[in-house]
Amino acid sequence: MNLMKQIHYPGKKTISYLWSKLYWWARTKSCETLPSQRDLIHKSDWDYLIILDACRADYFAMEYVNFLPSGELLFACSAGRDTFEFLKRVFPDYYDIIYVSGATPVNSIIKKPIKDQFLKRYYGGYVPRKHFRRIIDVWMYGWDDSLGTVPPKEVTRIAVDIIKRYKEKKIIIHYFQPHAPYIGEYKLLGYTETAGKLRGKPPDMKIWENARKGLISVAELKKAYISNLRLVLKEVKRLLGFIDPTKKVVVTSDHGELLGEDGRFAHQRIDHPKLRVIPWLII
Repeated sequence: MNLMKQIHYPGKKTISYLWSKLYWWARTKSCETLPSQRDLIHKSDWDYLIILDACRADYFAMEYVNFLPSGELLFACSAGRDTFEFLKRVFPDYYDIIYVSGATPVNSIIKKPIKDQFLKRYYGGYVPRKHFRRIIDVWMYGWDDSLGTVPPKEVTRIAVDIIKRYKEKKIIIHYFQPHAPYIGEYKLLGYTETAGKLRGKPPDMKIWENARKGLISVAELKKAYISNLRLVLKEVKRLLGFIDPTKKVVVTSDHGELLGEDGRFAHQRIDHPKLRVIPWLII
């Protein structure tokens, strides 16, 4: 049955489908009026691009002033709804950039198109190491098994060394926080012993499973998320102390996060404004 016939003779499923499309279009059209993050990354003048994984624009705007210079804060529309989409859409070619990565999707370990069926859905044929001058795998050196993630202090530690060694290179510094698991003052941990760095269950999966079951409230999630955001902002503040003040620094995110909005959690591949609208802070 073609779409026009469905519109004239709609069943319940068709009405639900059309309403869903209309609803998400209405919710996301505001993102389309914002600057493109991809354009900002490639057309702006910056020396250091600091990425906070899964950082929502609304919470960032409320919290950053307590840790970072006020600078100039813009909101932009991310090209991706998760790190994999962000990578493929923002960095499709080769770039003379050093990437300090606390996020496992951005790694130098994968040397050719991946065959693992789970990861293949996300990477497709994308091989991150082929797109950057060098990727520093902080997630591998600084992983904490008891937390199931890379603490932000490890990213800072290695980023400081790279900044000192490559003073004339553009550098991306990718912190994994505020992405779950939440390891700030208010903790919500996910899978640890059973989770691998590139294999096994994603460490944050347990948190979202419990949230969907109602074992973790939305209020608890937001409290833990903000705590994690504050933790990483403290580290960004510390990192800035090692950067030449004449250098141009931008703080942004790869995508946002859903914390119970419309009954949804984490970062699904839907065009929700809480996923697509991200901060762009020029320091």
